[in-house]
Amino acid sequence: MAVSGSYGRSRLMTWLALAFLLAAGTVVYAAEIADVIVRCNAPDLEPESLRQLVLSSISSTPGTEFNPKALSDDVKQLYGLGTFEDVRTEMTEQDGGKLLLVFIVTPKPTVHSILVEGNATFKTKRLMGAVTQQPGIPLDQMQVAKDRTAIAEKYRASGYYGTNVTTELRPLEGTNEVDVVFVI
Repeated sequence: MAVSGSYGRSRLMTWLALAFLLAAGTVVYAAEIADVIVRCNAPDLEPESLRQLVLSSISSTPGTEFNPKALSDDVKQLYGLGTFEDVRTEMTEQDGGKLLLVFIVTPKPTVHSILVEGNATFKTKRLMGAVTQQPGIPLDQMQVAKDRTAIAEKYRASGYYGTNVTTELRPLEGTNEVDVVFVI
């Protein structure tokens, strides 16, 4: 094929660049996953337990062929566990064209205890009956909001319409735990 003029050379260079990019993308797409590493910044989590949780929940495991759709599904699966508030991934090409896949996870804090402060009208036990968030499990912000509304409804049902209920999350130093405090 004869290429004449700068337009022809430019067009040929564009096609060569496109062919190179497609070939490079195919290599990454067909690459085998050499290893999966899980990184986490929570101080009180056992790294190997966390790695086993992630590996048991994903399909992009060592020895499998990398697939972007599968990786996207893996991230959705990890969010679906309800354990993580953030999941990110990184990939690095290793020797021999294999990939190192890194999951960077931020676990939700675990609820240490649930407290009620400023409740002069009702006993704490009665207000705690409206709370469904439980200690010892990951914090569910939506559930805490529903619990706050349920406590406020108890006050309104008894004629205390001006009662304001807020929520404070108090982290426990050196852990990934929080106390949930409903302030009346």
